[in-house]
Amino acid sequence: MSKKKWIDNPSKLCPTPTNNDIEKYIQIIYKAITKGKPHAITKAPQLIMPIGAPGAGKSTIMEMMIKYHSDIDYNNYVQLDNDKILDYLPISKDINNIPDINGNRTGIGYAHGWEECNKKLQSTELIPILVNKLLKANYNIILNIHHYDFLINAQLNGYFCILVYVLVSRPIANERVKKRAKDIGRFFSTSSKYSYGWSPIIDRMLTNYREKAIWYSLWADRFVIVNNNKKKYPDKNDFKIIITHPIHGESKSNYLKSHIKKIYNIIFHMQSH
Repeated sequence: MSKKKWIDNPSKLCPTPTNNDIEKYIQIIYKAITKGKPHAITKAPQLIMPIGAPGAGKSTIMEMMIKYHSDIDYNNYVQLDNDKILDYLPISKDINNIPDINGNRTGIGYAHGWEECNKKLQSTELIPILVNKLLKANYNIILNIHHYDFLINAQLNGYFCILVYVLVSRPIANERVKKRAKDIGRFFSTSSKYSYGWSPIIDRMLTNYREKAIWYSLWADRFVIVNNNKKKYPDKNDFKIIITHPIHGESKSNYLKSHIKKIYNIIFHMQSH
């Protein structure tokens, strides 16, 4: 008879990663996301960073924007998504398919597993090291991570940076997140009333980006704004593309004032429709 295995605490499914674990995880993730991807052939590779509240539909919008506005094939971008890091690692199996006392898989997921394990990874240097590794390798990158300092780092590494702000209404974001949490198991709460605990995060990020997206854009070469509230996908003309540097002969101080005012007006107009 096999020795029984007990899990006295679900946290045991994802222990705090050691430095050796992080090194191993970086190699696993890097190999997975760069497989079959070509290095950039230009001196200024692209980094595209989508920002917006959970449920804004950033991944879908990226595919549409690149289809309409990029000369690089969508499949040639390396994609790094903060929310999908766990998908590449062995511990995701334990989160999605908990073992029973005999070590056999139950087909049952651990409702708070994604949140807990993801937080433990975010507290390490895994993401910064991984991003820096991609930048040094000169890949064209879609970076789905909500930290503007990665834009600065990319600029310092010679990248052409595009910041994409995806607008969405609160009700639509809540519905999309509720479905995703139910399908994938990204729960903060087991109650669906407030989108399984995601509603406060949606509210906070809707407010934050309305104020901060403009300032983030100053570190980009292009700032793109698109509204993803409709049931149909945005078309080519729905993407508002803004050059975020002064044109020849325009003073930087005058440009900054007019630039900020212009973007505030665009965002206000797009959110009102």
